[in-house]
Amino acid sequence: MDTVFDRYEIEVIPDKAPATQVGYRQMMSNLHQFFGRMDPKDLRQHNAALYRDKRKVKAPTQANRELQLLSTVCTMAVEWGAMELHPLRGLRKVPTRPRDRYVSDAEYVVTHSPYDQMFDGSVASHGATADGYLQTHTRQCDGCGIAGTPREN
Repeated sequence: MDTVFDRYEIEVIPDKAPATQVGYRQMMSNLHQFFGRMDPKDLRQHNAALYRDKRKVKAPTQANRELQLLSTVCTMAVEWGAMELHPLRGLRKVPTRPRDRYVSDAEYVVTHSPYDQMFDGSVASHGATADGYLQTHTRQCDGCGIAGTPREN
């Protein structure tokens, strides 16, 4: 798989956005370590399931992202002739919890105000504005220890 991963890094990753390139290269490093020495034609779904089960212990969402990247690499490997069939079709994802809190309209307005645009939309200005808003406009939810915004009727 090392040769397939290397080809993907050379031919596909440079066409991605800079932030995506960084993330993909980090994920590729993990995939190289686990699957690198394997012949692409020997990769089977149970190999990916073993990787998923080991990786999900520390980072379930990241495990899903890495498996998605591996699936994309396998699709390219089939096109390049390194694999006969895509081995990951039907592989189950790691179940993850959905978000339990979303950004409110008020928080969005505060973090995307014209004032912040004067600072070229820098992360520092957004973070400072958002932190100030959240510190003054959050409450504890009925003793559960989770900060939340006041409910609107």
